[in-house]
Amino acid sequence: MKSDAKLAYDEDISVFRENTDLRMQERIKEYEETVKRYKDDPWMYDYLPPVTEEKKEVFVSLIEKISTPQYFNSSIRMILDEEIPFFFDGSKSADDVSKTIQNRVSTLLSES
Repeated sequence: MKSDAKLAYDEDISVFRENTDLRMQERIKEYEETVKRYKDDPWMYDYLPPVTEEKKEVFVSLIEKISTPQYFNSSIRMILDEEIPFFFDGSKSADDVSKTIQNRVSTLLSES
């Protein structure tokens, strides 16, 4: 993927740092223009949370700290592989399969 691809989550958090910076700069500019436009009437914008460079830095630093932990347990995977086919072949309901998986995984984890 190219770094300038317009990929975003919920149209506010971009997949790429460059897009996040661009969007935040746009929001800062919009806020500054609003304040400038209504400088004599602050009641027209005082309900808006101020968007500043400092807030952008805090926001971006929070996003940069987000990580998705990856955890793989072959025993749990085996339980899933054994139980899920019962739902797809119609021999058990989704509720029954999920309860069985939950019970088996709980037992496995409590024994470890």
